[in-house]
Amino acid sequence: MECVKLQINLISATNLTDSRSFFKTKVYATVSVEGVEHRTPVDEHGKANPRWNFLTTFFIRKSGIKKNVNMLTIKLYSYRRGWPKDRYIGKVEVSLKELHGWKAGGGSKTLSFPVKSSRESEGKLNFSYKIVNTATGGGDTPPCTSTICEIIFRVTLGSIFGFMGST
Repeated sequence: MECVKLQINLISATNLTDSRSFFKTKVYATVSVEGVEHRTPVDEHGKANPRWNFLTTFFIRKSGIKKNVNMLTIKLYSYRRGWPKDRYIGKVEVSLKELHGWKAGGGSKTLSFPVKSSRESEGKLNFSYKIVNTATGGGDTPPCTSTICEIIFRVTLGSIFGFMGST
């Protein structure tokens, strides 16, 4: 199965709505492709202008990109300690086919998109991405399945942070 490697760097967001009246806003993001979701650390200092520089990798079936069925979805949340649920801020969705069409000769490209919420635009999200073609069935290239990608991500997190927690 022919795959591509998609590297996403969630850089920052700007001018988000600061919804907390008593505490400062602490924002994190989730990024998902093909049902696999990764989460940034909570930005403790940026308030309505969080910065993450969070790099994550997905292995995606090339056929899914060509058919325009897969989306890159990035959702932003305001972290609320002690609450049962964090506050949803908004999201950015981009088709992988569009990203593949924009790639600049194998190099990385930085993009800025408005964050959409149910009310209106909630500021901008800045991220960069790089798409690398991988060989079919080649040595160290993992298969293109969500389960394998999630296991690789968790093992990487576990080795960096010393735990095997959920994403």
